[in-house]
Amino acid sequence: MTIENTDISELLEMLGPKDFQRFLKYKPELADKPIEEQLTEYRQLGIDTQTGFLRNERALESINWLIRLHNTGQNVRIASVGCSTGEEAYSILMQSWSQRERIKVVGYDINPPVLETAKKGFYILNLELREHEGWRIDSLGLEDQAYKIVEETGYSQDIQFLDDLSRHLSFQVHDILQDPLPGKFDVIVALNVLIHYAQKGRERILANLHESLNTGGSLLLDTPKPNRSYGRAWDSYLDWLKDLSEFGFERHLSSSVPVNVYKRIEV
Repeated sequence: MTIENTDISELLEMLGPKDFQRFLKYKPELADKPIEEQLTEYRQLGIDTQTGFLRNERALESINWLIRLHNTGQNVRIASVGCSTGEEAYSILMQSWSQRERIKVVGYDINPPVLETAKKGFYILNLELREHEGWRIDSLGLEDQAYKIVEETGYSQDIQFLDDLSRHLSFQVHDILQDPLPGKFDVIVALNVLIHYAQKGRERILANLHESLNTGGSLLLDTPKPNRSYGRAWDSYLDWLKDLSEFGFERHLSSSVPVNVYKRIEV
């Protein structure tokens, strides 16, 4: 079943009708548009696309751990689902820089304009907003290897990722609610994705992610910070993530990785 063949009411059930109606309230110019266009606008503009470089250190540490699980010399394919403007995909590559010759990272998003930003690889960093000093890009020591500084002031830094990175990193438009990813992957990262869908939508996405993974492949989902409440909706969502076995995902049994790292199993 594809999105094109999905009944509108069923699609709304997967997306969450309350969130959709809230979006339309702040977009009165869409009132006279066909609902198909309204839904497209909502999925491209109504879902939070905020991201940043190296913002989830626990997730990046987990990805490195997962890469090391593969035999030395074996290539590892990594998908960044819902990558938005690309910072997450670049961060994965930079944090795994010593192993870059055997990894391939592909960033996927439903929104073509944000992927154009990712493909250009040009970013303006607000130096005042980079909270975690030890996780700043310059702490990785990859200037002139992964990127070059185009301009820097006391408040911002303009960086351009080098063309050579295209050997290890690419971006494609894809709707994970509609279809599995093209090709198979060893690791899939889907941070801040499922939270934006209702239960039925989450289950469909999980089915597509399951089909996109190689046997024994790994899925990384949202990882909460310890001793922090994210509000009722997030807390309920994180509680649901504790057991995804019915969808073909089993937690990695290791205390060295966050709880929301899963291994693909057959169902």
